[in-house]
Amino acid sequence: MFGLSSKPITLMFSTPLLIPILIIFGCAFLVMGSCIALYETKSDLRIHPQKKRKLEGAALYVRVGLNGAFSTSIILAFVFLFEGALVSHEASSLGRAALEGLGILVLYDFLYYFMHRYPFHRWGWFKRVHAVHHRAKTPSAIDSLFLHPFENFAGLALLMLCVMIVGPVHPYAFIAALFVHAMLNIIVHMGIASDRFPFRYFSLLARNHDKHHSSMRAGNYASLTPIPDKLFGTAE
Repeated sequence: MFGLSSKPITLMFSTPLLIPILIIFGCAFLVMGSCIALYETKSDLRIHPQKKRKLEGAALYVRVGLNGAFSTSIILAFVFLFEGALVSHEASSLGRAALEGLGILVLYDFLYYFMHRYPFHRWGWFKRVHAVHHRAKTPSAIDSLFLHPFENFAGLALLMLCVMIVGPVHPYAFIAALFVHAMLNIIVHMGIASDRFPFRYFSLLARNHDKHHSSMRAGNYASLTPIPDKLFGTAE
């Protein structure tokens, strides 16, 4: 496996990122399926009553499936083309890898906030692209992948840019950041909430993003945490 310990060590060999990436996206679909099942069976957990969608059934799942495959392809393409700028296979430590992963996510949260707030909510063509995602006024987990392909690419390209800025990082930092990003993207859209521990924080994220979907003029632009919105006065 990738070399990693509490003290710097020497790598025995390099492990390809293909399998971990595929596992992450496989886990993401399992989490999405679980959230959809809860949404469908536990009406008391829904943030809003279920509403009829314009796109339903097989057509919806085909579109979401294609976007999921596109997401996986984007990440694999970036790794294939820019692996040297993304990850380093040199000896590292657990502390450094953790800081790298955290740095990627913090940087992404702030940069995505500005990309989401301005191009996707104020600039002509970008706003029309993002309006596809906002067709879901009361989102559920499946809407994490109901978006225009360009927006899908832009969000993941921004994540890869953040990895390059922080990195090249240890492969574990890259995998952890990708995993957290994928999971939280589903959680903020899940459309269900519970005040029971340990679901309170995830429910807060879901409620905040649900408010964002209510209008193209609503706040709560951040993707992973409420921090950017609180700092820049757009929290609702």
